[in-house]
Amino acid sequence: LTVLDLSDSSIDHDDIQEIANLLVRVNTHVQEINLSSNYLDSHDIMATPSSTDQPTTNTTTVASINNNHSSADQPPSPHPFTDVLEHNQNITRLDLSSNDIDDEAVIAMIQAMMRSSSLSSTLSTSTLTSASTPSYTNLRVWNLGRNSITEEGAIAIASFLRQQSERASRQQRRRRGSSHPITQKSKNHTPMKSISSTNHSDTG
Repeated sequence: LTVLDLSDSSIDHDDIQEIANLLVRVNTHVQEINLSSNYLDSHDIMATPSSTDQPTTNTTTVASINNNHSSADQPPSPHPFTDVLEHNQNITRLDLSSNDIDDEAVIAMIQAMMRSSSLSSTLSTSTLTSASTPSYTNLRVWNLGRNSITEEGAIAIASFLRQQSERASRQQRRRRGSSHPITQKSKNHTPMKSISSTNHSDTG
């Protein structure tokens, strides 16, 4: 499975939980995820249910599918959706447009992408430094249009993209060596080619 399109599918918190569990434990090769128009909020993106809320049948199903991990009699810990970004570096397109995602979830997703390169950082709009931000170059399109993102979230996204581009340029210069200056940036090393973060208020 390389493309997962569940747009406009009335996905709820339990559904997104199971999707995250499967994508982390079973399929880490998915490249495109479309969860647009599902009324997902930041809690759905970041939170995991408590053990009392976790459906027994669903965790058993996940465990039985993935024989290489925990057995059904010892259900593994549930994963938030942010773990998908941390554990799967093959994702090239992520569409979360037309939901109710806010700044907190955006920053949490950026943190997850940072952890994916084995570097973690306490992230806020005031602590985004290029020295602490790893390269996450596979994600090309991240659609966050028509959500509840404010200026804070937009600044975090812009800082993240700028620093990814700067880091990619430094990596490119190191590969070519100081005796071969770069005269033109390679398109193959652009961290993201497209991003949309239009808010609900912008569409009225």
